[in-house]
Amino acid sequence: MKKLLIKILSISLLWLVRNNLNNAELMDSKGNFIKPFHPDCKSVDLEVVAIALSRIKRFFGQTNLSVAQHSVNMARVFMHFGNMEYAKQALLHEISEAFMGDLASPLKAAFPLFKSIEETLIKKTFSCYGLEYPMAQDVHFLDKQIMIYEALAHMPRKEYWLSLTHKEFTDKQIFSFKSIVDLDAWSEEKAFNEFMDTAKTLKLI
Repeated sequence: MKKLLIKILSISLLWLVRNNLNNAELMDSKGNFIKPFHPDCKSVDLEVVAIALSRIKRFFGQTNLSVAQHSVNMARVFMHFGNMEYAKQALLHEISEAFMGDLASPLKAAFPLFKSIEETLIKKTFSCYGLEYPMAQDVHFLDKQIMIYEALAHMPRKEYWLSLTHKEFTDKQIFSFKSIVDLDAWSEEKAFNEFMDTAKTLKLI
């Protein structure tokens, strides 16, 4: 009952602030004013997104892995298997963090309005690039897999991260991506360039 009430309140609040969101204006590094939440697709500039995501670090800044590197690694897995639709979704699935920052998952769960606003931006971006929404479950699942893989490589208490795995999520699955993804932390410049190069390969640019 409590969860349902929170969800209803979150939806109501999102409706109330939608106009403010649509008109929220930011200045990018080029000096351009953009409205990330406005339905107009002109506000989606992947170079701006790549700059931001290459500077935001995973696990609320506790590692040197950037969100851009995480997104590229996910896209590479789907590209390896020839699924370009999912690769595009994977590359863009963290786009909200470029404009809203990275809120750790346990905190995000406590603020459903934040999650609803995130989804508004993801939905808009996917629509602008002709991608299916909601995001594919395979992309969600790979996101969790890669997160565990990243944590095992860069965070302490490996037993804790392994304990978070689902019953169908095995150690073998985690390490099956070893030849595809790169978990050596990239520099900001490399993360930016790899994100942009992947976007070009996927014909998003």
